[in-house]
Amino acid sequence: MKISNNKELTIQISILIICAVSIALQIKPNAKAQTTYCQSPLYTDRNPTLFSLVPGVQYDVRIDSAWEDNTPEKNAIQIGVSKWNNWSYLNCSNISFRNFASKTFTNYDEDAPAGIIYWQRKDPQNGYLGATFHYIDAAFYRTVSARIQIVPRVTNTNSIFQYFGSHETGHLYGLANVVKVVRFTQIQ
Repeated sequence: MKISNNKELTIQISILIICAVSIALQIKPNAKAQTTYCQSPLYTDRNPTLFSLVPGVQYDVRIDSAWEDNTPEKNAIQIGVSKWNNWSYLNCSNISFRNFASKTFTNYDEDAPAGIIYWQRKDPQNGYLGATFHYIDAAFYRTVSARIQIVPRVTNTNSIFQYFGSHETGHLYGLANVVKVVRFTQIQ
């Protein structure tokens, strides 16, 4: 086939381009069901980076000696906190909690050193049964240690200290409260 003029050549090239574009638009890439990166927590009311522990760190845990060794409360806190170790790969944090030991506190307002989480038997004065206080390092733009305070008069009824262990530790991942929180006035 002989092309007679430039106008005919332009029309044929235009038709080829239109065909190529319409075919390209109909080709869909395969979707991947899993991602290779992590997303921020779904349940957060705060900056999930600033209020999360530094990823890849093994944190030591110190539990107030006001809870005597081998008491249900102290053991349940350790169980609750340790449950997060089972998820460190799946939640993309690679964080673990270890070296659970007793500590006698003389100053309940002192921040824990980097890499350490304090559990204190002290009323946080917030109207709740517990509270998490983050120590944020500006260089990391992350939480590097924390103090968790639990009201002293609460006992381990219905394994509530195991709940405290997992719930309050969840705040160290930048998570907010995802369940109704029991108010101080509801405990008899």
